[in-house]
Amino acid sequence: MTTSKNPLDKATKISSADDFRVETAASLAMESPEEVEHILKKLEPEEQKMISTFFSGPLPPPDILKEYAEIYPDAPEKLFNWVEEQQIHRHQMEKEYLKKDFNNRNMGMFFGFLIAFTFIVLACILIIDDKNAAGFILMGATIASLAGLFITQKPKSKRETKEDDK
Repeated sequence: MTTSKNPLDKATKISSADDFRVETAASLAMESPEEVEHILKKLEPEEQKMISTFFSGPLPPPDILKEYAEIYPDAPEKLFNWVEEQQIHRHQMEKEYLKKDFNNRNMGMFFGFLIAFTFIVLACILIIDDKNAAGFILMGATIASLAGLFITQKPKSKRETKEDDK
């Protein structure tokens, strides 16, 4: 094993010439694609081959699924079943979350209405009992609080909704 200084990176331990080429190509590709282009032109055609595969989502591309099937014949079917189960589970969780959120909001509105109604009734009773100042103060404070809630409450932005989903 020899140690070599890569000009684009810190010291790298390299065990063979192939490892050196791979290490150098990887660091060059990150730093300067023009250099990679220049080096590739100098190489023989069979040395220029570089394969890179990327995919996103739960399922790999069909060609990779075929390779899995060659190793383990039931792998694609099991993978599809797993993905389907995960999707069903996620939908159930989202439905449950939305239902609980809806119930919590409704309960909050109901209790808010009950408290506000109670204070307004108490204010009316105070006014009827010739305690006008206390009754009007209580009623005014209740109405002002409710109005303040409705005025300052903003609809959720898309960003807040996405953050709540996490």
